[in-house]
Amino acid sequence: MTMQVAMVGTDGIVLASDTCWNLTTAEGYYGTRQTSSSSKVIVGGGGVAAIALARNMETSAEIARLIMSEMNVPQWSGDPVERMEVLARGVLSTAGGRDDVQLVVVLSRPKLCLFVVESRGFGSGDLRVTCRPIQDKIVCGDVANSAYFWAQKYYRRTDTNYLIQLAAQLITDAHTLNPTFVDGLELVICGQDGVRRLEDAENSALREGAERRTEQIAAIFRA
Repeated sequence: MTMQVAMVGTDGIVLASDTCWNLTTAEGYYGTRQTSSSSKVIVGGGGVAAIALARNMETSAEIARLIMSEMNVPQWSGDPVERMEVLARGVLSTAGGRDDVQLVVVLSRPKLCLFVVESRGFGSGDLRVTCRPIQDKIVCGDVANSAYFWAQKYYRRTDTNYLIQLAAQLITDAHTLNPTFVDGLELVICGQDGVRRLEDAENSALREGAERRTEQIAAIFRA
């Protein structure tokens, strides 16, 4: 399970994710679940693209690497939707049961834009892959997590300084509601001039700010 959110602003796109990877190792009739912290956002294409991985991470990562490797081929000079669908179908055709994927794709060339690539109908023999342009916001991964309320209620198309705080609040509170599978925070800011991954100290400060806001809200209700 993962948690990602992307929001389109007036001066760029904010992409935020948790950093908790979950692995279940099967040994006969027994299984052991373990977690580790690692980035779920791939930055590449010469620094002009960022892709967040959700659901089956290994399969999503393979699709993301293919997308990044083709950033400079002629197909990307126009609408990249069809090409991303083709690349995803090729990977999923050999993924077996690991074909439940979501990817949040941000491109800054040839223009700044946001997409979600996802599979539908997994396990039914009728696998479908779609790539949709997103004009405002998208939440992927643990989509049943009610922390999505923050995006639904308070998103507005404004500057990225506002959206950074909002995205950090959503990911931080998603951990509170699903602490086993959602944890950590990383943010990437995407603008016309490329992609910038925030430093660990910046991410920590944003998470601490979100936790303080939670306490402030609780104090309001106690009053």
